[in-house]
Amino acid sequence: MHTSPYTQVAPCGADTSNTAATTRKPIEQWIVNRLSECAGVDPQDIDIELPCTAYGLDSLTGLTLVGDLELWLNVRLSPTLLWEVPSIERLVQYLIDEFLTPSVDSVRVSELHQEWTAGLHISPETAKQLLLRLDQLSDQDVEAMLSHLAA
Repeated sequence: MHTSPYTQVAPCGADTSNTAATTRKPIEQWIVNRLSECAGVDPQDIDIELPCTAYGLDSLTGLTLVGDLELWLNVRLSPTLLWEVPSIERLVQYLIDEFLTPSVDSVRVSELHQEWTAGLHISPETAKQLLLRLDQLSDQDVEAMLSHLAA
């Protein structure tokens, strides 16, 4: 009977609480700790410049680790991510670049939303509901609303 190399430790998905995954160090430490658990290697023995597969991960364990990372960061990742971006160092940079650095557009939309809600003197929740329904309005309805607000 084949046993998993990490059956003696908590399953790879045991801790999925994301408390500070917005900077390099917490993400790197999480991956090192999880890889350590899954591969049965001491965390101090993990080199972040080596491929994760250098620690004897099989495909099932790699998929589990990626799934845990998805849950922890609350993002969608490729199941083959550990093979596409092999080292922890490159993986962390990829995650920061792709998922954790706000784009200029999203920052500007957020700023515009704040300015708009402040100028209208309505609650952010009301403004959010209005924005969600805006796509459902006809051009004539939008023009009428804007004319009313401008008056």
